[in-house]
Formats: sequence, C-alpha cells, structure tokens
Amino acid sequence: MAMTTQHPQFTVQRVTSATPLDEPPVILQQWSVASPESVNGGAWGYFSAVCWFFGRDIYDTYKVPLGLLSSNWGGTRVEAWSSPDALKKCATSDHRNEKVSVTAPNPNDPSVLWNSMMHPFIQMTIFGAIWYQGEANAGNPALYNCTFPVMINDWRQKWYETTGQTDMQFPFGFVQLAANGNNNVSVDGFPGIRWSQTASYGYVPNPAMPNVFMAVAMDLGDPQSPYGSIHPRDKQDVGLRLSLAGRAVAYDAQSLYYSGPIANKITLQKGNTGMSATVTYRDVSETLLQQSSFGFELGCVQQGNNKTTFVEGTATGIQGANVMIKFPDCPAGSSPKMIQYAWREDPCPFKQCAVYSGGLPSPPFMMEVAQN
Repeated sequence: MAMTTQHPQFTVQRVTSATPLDEPPVILQQWSVASPESVNGGAWGYFSAVCWFFGRDIYDTYKVPLGLLSSNWGGTRVEAWSSPDALKKCATSDHRNEKVSVTAPNPNDPSVLWNSMMHPFIQMTIFGAIWYQGEANAGNPALYNCTFPVMINDWRQKWYETTGQTDMQFPFGFVQLAANGNNNVSVDGFPGIRWSQTASYGYVPNPAMPNVFMAVAMDLGDPQSPYGSIHPRDKQDVGLRLSLAGRAVAYDAQSLYYSGPIANKITLQKGNTGMSATVTYRDVSETLLQQSSFGFELGCVQQGNNKTTFVEGTATGIQGANVMIKFPDCPAGSSPKMIQYAWREDPCPFKQCAVYSGGLPSPPFMMEVAQN
C-alpha cells in the first residue's frame, strides 16, 4: 500500500451519549496520511479496510483528493445510529428517551451513537456516506425495511439543513450482508435483512431509495475467518464492488457496469414430470455466466392454510438473458406461488453463487411467478 496524502483519514473513538453532541468527545485518529501504519497499527488499532479500499479506488479513478472519516462500532443496531426523529417514523418504541441510561448508555440503545458519533459531524459538508451494518438487526428484518431507508433520508435532511451545502440527496452506499457461518440450510436472519436493505426491491437505486448504491457480498463468505465469519477477510473485493457502484451512481459513470444481473421476470411451465422456470434478467454485461446449479427455490402454497413449502430447483443452462431451471412438482394440495434465489445465510461457496455477469453476482431476490 503506497503512502498518499490524497485520501487522508480520520477516526472517531467509540463513545455513547444520551443527548446530541456538537463535538466528538474523543478523536481516536486525527487527520492522517494513509499508510500501512495509519490503516492498521498504532495504539488505536485500525481504520476501516472497506472504507480505505473504496476511497483508494475512487481516487485512482478520478485523481481528486478526498477525506475518509470513519465512525463505526461493530455489533450495533441501526436504531443506535438513527435520530429520534427517524425512529418515530417506524413502528418502534425505540425513540422513547426513558429507555436510555443517561449515565452509561449501552451502544445498542436508541440514538446513542447518532448522538455521539454522527451528530458532531452534521456541521461538516460531506459528499456522501458508506455503510456496512445489519447483522445486529437480523432478528427483525421486517422492521429494518423501514428503519434503514428512513435513517438514510433523515441523515440527508439533517446534513442539508445544518450545512446548507451538503446535497439533500447525497449519495449513500452500503454493503449487502456477506455470508454468515458455513450453513447453507439456515434461512433465518440474514436473507431477510439483505432483502430489507433494498426496501424489498432487490436492487438499488429504487423509488424508495434514490441515489443509493450497494455492493453484493453474499458470495464472499469466509467461514474460517479468525474474526468470525461475519467479518470476512476479503475486504478488497467488497471495496472494489462498492466503488464500482459508487462511481456509477455518485459520479454518474453511466457506462460502467456495477449492479450484477437483476432478475426481471419469471415464467413457469408445468411439464409431464416437474416444472420448468425461466428467469429473465436485465442489466446484463454482454453475457450471463452460470457458476453453479443451486440457489433457486420454488415456493408452493398449501390450499386452505396458505402454508408455504419450498422445493429446490436445478439451474440447467443459460439462453441469452435467461436462466433455465427445473423444479420437482409442488407437494400434493399446493400450487406454485413464487421463486426465491440465494435465500440462505451462507448461500454459496466463495464466488460460486449461480448467476453472474461482468464478474459480479446477481443479488438475492424473491418474485411471484406467472404460470403458463
């Protein structure tokens, strides 16, 4: 890593506050030249690797200096980073002040990290923000569908109103959660959060999340990571994917391929033995690539009780922008309703999910089927 003054970095100490602060109480790292020592060393520990790789790639592309400010606390909920104004807009009681200890707030208490680690900087004009969080909210993905987009809009509003110069729709990027553990059976938690990170669209930008970009990381799992599987060691791919999306959305590089293929339409046909599905993709870079045959599941709804049972399919090939999939018949008394893809905490081995294009994975999705 070459030393450079073109993307200096600044790190905030992890502190909580029950009330909004105008200045950071402790600065862990003053503005520093990026170097091996300042990124990973010294008494303060580390700088965010994803943030650094993102900033390096942006600078290498545009040769415009940019400062990287790191304010983070692992294992914390989105509610801690959200203002009371934001929390009031979702179906949560976390905006109630009586839930927060004034003397020693827990880092997962509502708004305590907004107060201490974000509010001090709303007087600083910024170009944009990137975000890597969600694991701590895996127990309630449905609520995250509200709290995450609302937090983004609230940050934008507060920065704009305070500085008068920060764009009221400043670019916001995030990492869609990487794999968790080494279990390709579990469907709890992370799949729902990945979906809610996109406000249930499966992609960004979208009407609920304008000027937002993301890096898909579900295929970058690292079950042997000494830091735990939710902290994969391959941060360079994450930073690269995030910078590609950032260049396309934040820097208007319209010809740049950044999204991976997006599922756009599904048709289903009943055969003599089983069913055949065709998933049609948009945003394909030249061709689709099939890296594996698994990951697609057909949701079959039981008549009478609406219980959904999933049967696994096999991707059998690619025709243009279409992936062809074979499914067994739905269980007796049920009918096909939807197809979901990569709906697992650990959906695939490293870079071996089913569908790619331009070196980028298709994000997970769920979509109702049209049966012919």
